[in-house]
Amino acid sequence: MGGKDRAKPRVTFQMALVLRATGTIYPILARLEAAGWVVSDWEAIDPAEEGRPRRRLYYLTGAGALQARVALDDMRGKLDPARWQPGGVLSPGGDAL
Repeated sequence: MGGKDRAKPRVTFQMALVLRATGTIYPILARLEAAGWVVSDWEAIDPAEEGRPRRRLYYLTGAGALQARVALDDMRGKLDPARWQPGGVLSPGGDAL
């Protein structure tokens, strides 16, 4: 998918580990893709050689990265600022977003 900004792809299963509810992942990814925040493509493998089906890979676009940054900055403003260190890193003992 030339011309699109891509970050490292996140495999859907890895995202499930973060979201903890697989029933919410695909509708969320579909909305993000429709909004232009992510693009997706099938993994370029031969399923017979790999012994598994191809994965759908999702990439954050430049617009998606910008909107994610805006959302994170907004969330930081709602959290206890004493827990945040310079550079946006959550202090030890804090929960990750």
